[in-house]
Amino acid sequence: MGIVRILRVLLASRKLFRNWFSAALKYYLSKYGLAVNHIKLKCDNDREYTLTRHLYPYIVNAYYDGLIDGVECDEAMYLII
Repeated sequence: MGIVRILRVLLASRKLFRNWFSAALKYYLSKYGLAVNHIKLKCDNDREYTLTRHLYPYIVNAYYDGLIDGVECDEAMYLII
């Protein structure tokens, strides 16, 4: 993956989660050596969800590629297809 795509995906994740920058930072730090196993995501309604660091890039890349339309947060987190 090129740096331009990484930046575009990162910026697109702003529309999914309120803490998009800190979630992406934790993911990339864990990818390059920091021992972080879980990433906490915050939705618009201030609900917080925990994902494994392996699941986070799939959601963000699927949103950027247009495979999902967004994330709906209620009692659980749902992907809008």
